Amino acid sequence: MNYLIAVTGSIACYRALDIMRGILKASPKNKVRIILSKGAENFLKPEIFRYLGAEKVYRAQDDFNIELLPIDQNVLHISLARWCHYFCVLPATANTLARLAWGMADDLLCSSFLSLEPSVKKIIFPVMNPMMLSHPHTTQNLKKLEELENTFVFPPDSGEMICGEMGQGKMAPIEAIVDFLDSIPQLALSPKARYVLISTGASISPLDPVRYLTNPSTGLTGFYLSQAFLKKGYRVTVVASTTTHTRLNHLLPIPGYSLIRAQTTKEMKSHIDREFPLCNLYISSAAFCDIEFPFNENKVKKKQLLHSLDIKQSPDILKSLLQRREHQKIVGFGAEATLDKMSFNEKIHDKPVDFFVGNAVSNGYLRKKEGFGETVNEYFLKDTHSGREEISQLNKPSLANKIVDWYEENIDEQHRIN
Repeated sequence: MNYLIAVTGSIACYRALDIMRGILKASPKNKVRIILSKGAENFLKPEIFRYLGAEKVYRAQDDFNIELLPIDQNVLHISLARWCHYFCVLPATANTLARLAWGMADDLLCSSFLSLEPSVKKIIFPVMNPMMLSHPHTTQNLKKLEELENTFVFPPDSGEMICGEMGQGKMAPIEAIVDFLDSIPQLALSPKARYVLISTGASISPLDPVRYLTNPSTGLTGFYLSQAFLKKGYRVTVVASTTTHTRLNHLLPIPGYSLIRAQTTKEMKSHIDREFPLCNLYISSAAFCDIEFPFNENKVKKKQLLHSLDIKQSPDILKSLLQRREHQKIVGFGAEATLDKMSFNEKIHDKPVDFFVGNAVSNGYLRKKEGFGETVNEYFLKDTHSGREEISQLNKPSLANKIVDWYEENIDEQHRIN
């Protein structure tokens, strides 16, 4: 994808360097070109962006430099506007917001913005003093910009500003911005977009106010699944444990995405049961804690721990959903200490999902940590209707893309929402 990043004269503009590197690292297919405003030129030299991977870097008044034009073009701002898929204003000062909102065209940045086709994604990252951000003129300008087609305003963070004041107006963390940019739907979200429900992370089973039983699942698989489906224009709801990776929060500004946090298996089940009738696809990637304790309101004393603890099995969420499903496709995950095809096929027999993902996991005790929190793992994959199966070593983004591809190949016409 082609990213045109407009960098303006905020003290936070130096962070555009790391964000550009993050975009380039996210995919070898990504390309970046930079436009510096007149204010940004006072902070940063164009050569820094070029050294770090930008294809080209333009200054505020380069629209009038004919030597910078491609051979087959005669207007630079038109050439750049037709080249990009994403136009990012990063950071966006109050001055730049006003100029964009009111249609100014006095430099390359503003002229390029006015020349964008409606299908281009426009993402604006306001960064300024809290009083400037909350000023009626600024809020009006942001509202005008958000009303434009395919325009997103990424909410700034709160905290201490460079001026020493506290409030909202800081640039969000670099990883949050890169994750957001890497997940924006390629097409405008339709009100009838298909709905994917994902469970992820490790639920907990509390023994008392101090102790609980859980596992090391981070929920990164759920993050990459969310990202893969959001890119294709699906609506996505994630039911995640409270211990799950914070990267799921980075996707919250994306239209059509929602995140529900819960602690125990029962709590997660309650949310999943509510959303399940509405979804077209359910992906059970969570590592639910399958043991429950009777909860003790006071801390269990050590002498009581010498005896056996009362336990029972937690609700089997996947089994209950398979019994009540109507139109939904279901993807199930299974984990074992080794990649055991026999055990995985037994799981499929017990819970006949449409697509199964099995993997070997280890919490790192006595042997190398595996699966939990790791980017790459070996997976057993099976399409249970065709019987097609494979064992592949994949990173989690590739696994997520495989599941998206499988689903799009197997949507029955009666399940398809156009």
